[in-house]
Amino acid sequence: MKLMLLIILRNERVKVSVIICTLDKRQILPETIPSIKISPLVDELIIVEGLKPIGYSRNVGWRKTRNQIICFIDDDEVIPEGWIERLAKEFNCPQIGAVWSTLKPLNNNKINKVECILQNHTLKKFKLQARFVKKQALEDIGGYEHTIGGETVYAARKMIQYGWKIKIVDYPFLHKMHDNMYAWILNIYGTGKIRAHELREHRELLSYFKKALGSFPRGFQLSILYKEPLIFAFYPLRCWLYLTGAIYGNTKTGKT
Repeated sequence: MKLMLLIILRNERVKVSVIICTLDKRQILPETIPSIKISPLVDELIIVEGLKPIGYSRNVGWRKTRNQIICFIDDDEVIPEGWIERLAKEFNCPQIGAVWSTLKPLNNNKINKVECILQNHTLKKFKLQARFVKKQALEDIGGYEHTIGGETVYAARKMIQYGWKIKIVDYPFLHKMHDNMYAWILNIYGTGKIRAHELREHRELLSYFKKALGSFPRGFQLSILYKEPLIFAFYPLRCWLYLTGAIYGNTKTGKT
């Protein structure tokens, strides 16, 4: 395990700790750390390297922070100038436990454009994301689950149960996504596969099956809503790829 702590000296009062969880520091985009350092609110940057699952890595990181506001940035993300300041404002409301924003693709092809529409739609609808958080809220829920993925969504759910509120801000950050259709297919199928056991533990596999069954009319609705015809085919394919991966993963691990 490697834990690197970088302190950034600022004249302003300490406000935000930023954490990057990565399996290898070489995977961090060259633009990521400079985009973090430019914020006057950041005085602490922690890089947690070589730990998995991701929930465990996040827990190691936030428990080392000295600030009450914590932001997790992944190694394939870049934040625009003013992003941290904009989201941090929301914590002026004492009931806010977590804040997050919409996203844009760094590699802006047609596949990623549609994928972002769907991800942002889900994010705005359900408001379940806990990556820019109050430390007290994480302490209340006992931190993140030690899962392969989805740990920030489950954390947001638990925060709501404890009386915290989640806020989504339409101030997008940049995320490195898929280079082509083949990479997208592998990613969606693979995500379902590696999260198979987790979905079973949370009894969510049946809900994803129902979602896949209704994906064709839902895809049509979304294509009209966002004036993007490609969603009509893209959304059902996404649902069924994810579900197939989840079923296959359960079968392989004996969790049927």
